[in-house]
Amino acid sequence: MKDAAIYARTSTAHINDGLNRQIDHAKAYAAEQGWAVADEHIFVDAGPSGVQYEERPGFSRLMNVLKPRPPFHVLIMAEVSRLGRDQVKMAEALEQLAEAGVQVCCYGAGRERTLDAPTHS
Repeated sequence: MKDAAIYARTSTAHINDGLNRQIDHAKAYAAEQGWAVADEHIFVDAGPSGVQYEERPGFSRLMNVLKPRPPFHVLIMAEVSRLGRDQVKMAEALEQLAEAGVQVCCYGAGRERTLDAPTHS
């Protein structure tokens, strides 16, 4: 069984509904795949815009646990835009995840997100 993590982010007026929905869908996706998600591996950002990276504590915590070795094998998100809205910084984050050996899966697309795939998935 693979260990998985979840990243959820929203900056909309309905923050709690959006975050809860993202987490619930990601947990369901993980269960379908046979992956385990520990509560400490659920990373959440509520409020800050996707163009802000340093101001998102959940994103920072996620990226910091990648070294020296990530405690999970898969990161699940609704879509890759949850990582952020700046294409360059998002690509850098995806590269760091890949270098750490973490697969990125978007439950909305039902597939793994790789650096050679389009960024709008």
